[in-house]
Amino acid sequence: MKFNFFKETKASYIAVNSDGFELDGKQYGQLECSIKQITPVRKLFKGKKIECYSNDAERGKNGEYCAVCAKRMNCRQRIRLMLLVNTGAEEQVPALLEINNNSFGELQKMLEPLKQEELANLLIVIGVEKQEKYLQIKFKTLF
Repeated sequence: MKFNFFKETKASYIAVNSDGFELDGKQYGQLECSIKQITPVRKLFKGKKIECYSNDAERGKNGEYCAVCAKRMNCRQRIRLMLLVNTGAEEQVPALLEINNNSFGELQKMLEPLKQEELANLLIVIGVEKQEKYLQIKFKTLF
């Protein structure tokens, strides 16, 4: 008999598109969720292929410090949000959303009035809005 006491659930990646978000093959106009972790990351692309990345925005995958890397100015800065998303079936799904720098201000605007300990228990609605030629992520807290 095989036992699995610890369910090994991996977080899914959330894709952003003009209609909202795609999570596990399903389209959502907006996401109702809680933010469990916020992490700055860096990614360096050569064409469409990733050349280097840093999961903490401090050290690249090769061990080199981002602060002294000659290519750091070409890196794309992102903020990775670890979310628990309410999918409507009374379950929460762990998911990762990486936001571009054009949405950093929106995240900061939502976070500024909060205390750090308030964030984990806060219900948030995340949406997408077209801003000129870019998609911007919008955040709204629900109390």
